[in-house]
Amino acid sequence: MKSFTAVFIILILILTGVFWFVNRELATFPSFTTESNRENKKTVGKDFDGWRFAVIGDLEGPNGMTDTILNQLSQENIEFVIHTGDIVNTGEEKEKRKNILTMQEKIDTLPFPFYTLPGNNEMVYDENLEIRTHALYKELINENLYTQFDFNNVRFFLLDNSYRRFGFDDTELQWLEKNLKNNSQPFTLLFYHRPIDVPGQEF
Repeated sequence: MKSFTAVFIILILILTGVFWFVNRELATFPSFTTESNRENKKTVGKDFDGWRFAVIGDLEGPNGMTDTILNQLSQENIEFVIHTGDIVNTGEEKEKRKNILTMQEKIDTLPFPFYTLPGNNEMVYDENLEIRTHALYKELINENLYTQFDFNNVRFFLLDNSYRRFGFDDTELQWLEKNLKNNSQPFTLLFYHRPIDVPGQEF
């Protein structure tokens, strides 16, 4: 009985220590909704002499979380948003079409540009070609699957590797190589949907 009690007390002490440690660490990352963070943001905004943009991905909307994120972004002092794909969830083409249009209505209310690039969820299966295609993305979102733009001293490349069977195709890589060589900006940032060298991407 004594050994059981001792083990129980030790477990309680361990759990207490873990709880304290986790909460101590979380305390260094204040919520966006806390008063302290609002004050910190005001101070940063006053002293900061550069510019900011936001990067988000996998909104998979429309849903309540999407509304929360877009509402928060609309209150931020940023120049634009880059969304790295999967603006809608999986589903049939008819459902995806409806959800893309709904998401566009929400995005159009933002007070700054919103750049997005293809995700695998925007793709639809073509029975004739027996592959998934970007036909819906090109029709409703952007006919260009990859592009570039400059902002101040940065060149932004928005790329497409959403279909893991192909990744970055040869045409895209040739385009990227050419434009990287012709890039005179001091800073260059590349964005794409899938991490490189994901296990199983060859299947």
